[in-house]
Amino acid sequence: MWGGTLVRTQPSSVAACTRTMALIGSLPLDTLGALAILLVLGYFYATKDNSFFKKRGIPYVRPLPFVGNFGSVLIGRDTFHEAVKPLYNELKKHRIGGIFTGLTPAILVFVIRI
Repeated sequence: MWGGTLVRTQPSSVAACTRTMALIGSLPLDTLGALAILLVLGYFYATKDNSFFKKRGIPYVRPLPFVGNFGSVLIGRDTFHEAVKPLYNELKKHRIGGIFTGLTPAILVFVIRI
């Protein structure tokens, strides 16, 4: 008819090529979706204990996720003493107060009776 040879491809190789292109084409979307899921799970992990003091009726300073109340110490902007001073000033009118060192709750005791 055409004077040339007709090249036929195997159906399985076309399907494999199509599957590979579909995988490569959706890879950025899959990566973004997995990253979004990891970020959401990380946020919930980092904030799961934020209500620790609220449940117990203890006044506290709300923490930032992962760093607690000491983010400025972590990045080197403040010393530990400089970071604790405003926390102390905010909570000193109470007998005890709550802060977070990273993800761990800690209690500051202001009135000690022996």
